[in-house]
Amino acid sequence: MRFRISRPKVDARATSLILGLVAVCVVLGWKAVDGAKRQSTVVSRVSRTHGTSQYRFLIPLPRWCVDLFGHDLFAKVTSVSYFEWGAYPPHDPENYSNYTALCDLPHLEEIEVFDSAFPM
Repeated sequence: MRFRISRPKVDARATSLILGLVAVCVVLGWKAVDGAKRQSTVVSRVSRTHGTSQYRFLIPLPRWCVDLFGHDLFAKVTSVSYFEWGAYPPHDPENYSNYTALCDLPHLEEIEVFDSAFPM
């Protein structure tokens, strides 16, 4: 008795379509992770000044998923309360670089600045 295993024939167009979809998913995933890293960096800078960040979730997710991957992958920062002199002395260059870091938050709608040396 002989057993023979044969592979199913795969269409070349189907293979290229599958590879194309995998490539798109990899690029979109890399872009999402990169955006989450940049947002996380800005949020950590704000928290060093004893400030706070408010998140808005784009889609409802279970709590375990957010705990596992973090807020920054699934939510966008929409509001920041920032204490300019909370961690640095007045007119410290770090204060100015913290303001420019806020540009990495594209969904930012509101900024509250306390103890500011800048005329608002």
